[in-house]
Amino acid sequence: MVEVLADGWWAYRLGGATFALIFPIVGALLLRVGIHRRRAFDRWRSGDDDRLPHPQASPDGEGGFDDEFDPRLRDDYDPDYDYDYEDLAPRPSQPPGKGTVFIVVGAVVLVLGALHVLSTLAVPRPTAEVRSVDVGQCITAQAYAQGRMDAEPVDCRRSDATMELVSKGDGEATCPDGSRNSSLYPALINEVRTHCFALNLHEGYCYAIAGTFAPADCIVSVANVRVARRVDGTSEAVGCPSPARVMSYPEPARTYCFVAP
Repeated sequence: MVEVLADGWWAYRLGGATFALIFPIVGALLLRVGIHRRRAFDRWRSGDDDRLPHPQASPDGEGGFDDEFDPRLRDDYDPDYDYDYEDLAPRPSQPPGKGTVFIVVGAVVLVLGALHVLSTLAVPRPTAEVRSVDVGQCITAQAYAQGRMDAEPVDCRRSDATMELVSKGDGEATCPDGSRNSSLYPALINEVRTHCFALNLHEGYCYAIAGTFAPADCIVSVANVRVARRVDGTSEAVGCPSPARVMSYPEPARTYCFVAP
């Protein structure tokens, strides 16, 4: 979960879902317009029915129509006569439509849009391969200084490939000497991964120690040490000059003899 949050995948999902909300919003708007038009049409039709003469009880008990309701319905109606139409409500204008198309389209877009939002949130995380250096491979001093656990491995024969990965584990793993933060092995640690490195230095080369070992010209002031001797396969100081400072790794077995540049 920490890696998922760290690489921004949830932010990507949230952005996709936010964009997908456009469709259900458009569907809801279309549905609302359709319902509004349908109600307007129903009101218009109801108002039109109210203008028609209603059945009234006739003296003989049989149903009939009161022809006084609208002069135009009387048998003696004279179109040239000026009748008083004040009591006759004006006929409202007919709505542009029943809104059926808007209702259908809006409902479909709303449902499909909601399903799209859910699918966006539920889509599985891409299974793209995560780059990671393997045990025995090297990274540059710069990549180590930047804390790049996903750095591309480089040829260990390069002068700047000063960090060789010797072990990797989860967020609680220890380095080969059984330690973590105070280990002999330089390490990169986060909540889910632990990468432990051994120095990969070349005999006769000078290096600048500033959080990591970066190659440097022996005549420049930033150069701190020179590798007088490197011995692989043993943790014993073999053939080191007397004033040399010795650094040994148990795994892989390796010994360095450091002197001043």
